[in-house]
Amino acid sequence: MTGPKRVTPKQIAANQRNAQRSTGPRTPDGKAVSRWNALTHGILAQAIIPPPLDEYESPQEFDELLDRLIEEFAPASTVEGLLVERIATAFWRIARVLRAEGAAVADMQDTVEAGRATDARRGRPDSFTRRYPDLAEQEQALGAALTDMPTLRRFMVAAEPHLQDAADVLILTAARSRLEDLQRKHAEHERREDARNLARRSIPRHDEADQFSRYEITFERQVYRALNALERLQRLCGGENIPPAFHVNVDVDGPDLDRDP
Repeated sequence: MTGPKRVTPKQIAANQRNAQRSTGPRTPDGKAVSRWNALTHGILAQAIIPPPLDEYESPQEFDELLDRLIEEFAPASTVEGLLVERIATAFWRIARVLRAEGAAVADMQDTVEAGRATDARRGRPDSFTRRYPDLAEQEQALGAALTDMPTLRRFMVAAEPHLQDAADVLILTAARSRLEDLQRKHAEHERREDARNLARRSIPRHDEADQFSRYEITFERQVYRALNALERLQRLCGGENIPPAFHVNVDVDGPDLDRDP
């Protein structure tokens, strides 16, 4: 076992010189960006994807979006940083709405296709797909019939009339091929349905969304009023001649223009 490593005076001097070369940002712009680095993930960025949503949305993708916006707008203060975060969260929420809209459109398309499929089955009342319209039902019924040749033949002839006089081995081969196709379609259907359900849940229910929207509008008005008042006060304190502010109050009788005393 060796003792502690000894550092020579020459090494200490070299370390001190290296430390002086890395003193952080020195220009005003560099210092401003450095101050904002600690706030890259502020309260809005942390709230847009809370822990319960980690399984369904990607915090990493949101961080990339926010980082790009920060790089583009270069916020130099906490307020500017929060405004950039607000832009990022707005875009993220727009994407949620678009996903939900896509799911709604897909539901409408599927309703039309289901109607067409029903009309097609009505033209073949004895077909296998008429008896088992659901993919899962077809898969289960056909799989169970693989060990029952009379039932399997009846199923396959109903689905494919040209197999009426086919040998058992051909019936079995066709049934297995059809079963594989059903399993593939069923798995694809399940995958698409899971994705669609996830997209449907991208936004809250209508009543909840309306309530959240009202809260958001109220709070944003408070924020921008406070920002305007703060900017006005700072300009007055700086010696600027600021004219009285106008307030527009809109009610059922029409807008009223009030001037501050």
